[in-house]
Amino acid sequence: MAKKTSTKKVGKKKTAKKKSAKMSDDICFVLAPFQEPFDTYYDVIIEPAVIKAGLKPKRGNSLFLPTPIMGDIWCMIQDAKVVLAELSGKNPNVFYELGLGHAIGKPVVLISESMEDVPFDLQALRVILYDKDDPRWGDRLRNRIVVALQATLCEPVKAVPPIFRKVLKSQAPKESEISLRLAIVESKIDSLRNREIRKRKYAGQYYTRQPALSNYWQNKLTEANSDQKIINWVHLALEEGFSVRSIEDTLRRSLKSEELVVRIMEKAMRDYPEIA
Repeated sequence: MAKKTSTKKVGKKKTAKKKSAKMSDDICFVLAPFQEPFDTYYDVIIEPAVIKAGLKPKRGNSLFLPTPIMGDIWCMIQDAKVVLAELSGKNPNVFYELGLGHAIGKPVVLISESMEDVPFDLQALRVILYDKDDPRWGDRLRNRIVVALQATLCEPVKAVPPIFRKVLKSQAPKESEISLRLAIVESKIDSLRNREIRKRKYAGQYYTRQPALSNYWQNKLTEANSDQKIINWVHLALEEGFSVRSIEDTLRRSLKSEELVVRIMEKAMRDYPEIA
């Protein structure tokens, strides 16, 4: 039977009350596709729920570091107190990152619109389901995530499937100490080389195969409805190798306000002091 679609709006984002739980440095790493409607679900439902549970929400597209994205995500999964995975849409990246979390025995909370999106191997686990035909589905999902996260913090072992609770040693091929040190040195050299290339790109010189931003990037900018989302868009464009000049040109065409463009770029470039 075909899967129902719904255009009903999610509930309004609730403002934090004064008596809400104080957010700690413990991280909840959220695994979800980087596209709509999941970006909105994260902003309106998941992020407020994580904060209310007393955790600091993090997502893969919030990591703007001069290192390979897979390494950053792997480190974040290891550092997280809890991992929350949105399984709707059967996104392969979400499943891969969820597998990494399970492999190291990380407590995990699963959510999905339908059990049809949950792989057979995971269907025996507890999954928070939501029904978008329910007018208050957003509020209900937010509350259920809060309860699930708080329960996981109280009894984290129960959120780890028994088969993953055994501590295992790495099965990576053994390297000699010299080979390991050489690999570290090569990695640092590559990082410095890539940083220098990025500096040249940011300085306005076109080193990419796409000097101008494609329609995809322009459409993503059109969807950004706040200064912070536009700043996130700038960060992603920089990480893809687009020059500052091409990004500014795209912003000018879209925002039609030189003052706004200057303000956005000043805030965005604070995270890139080496090329500011």
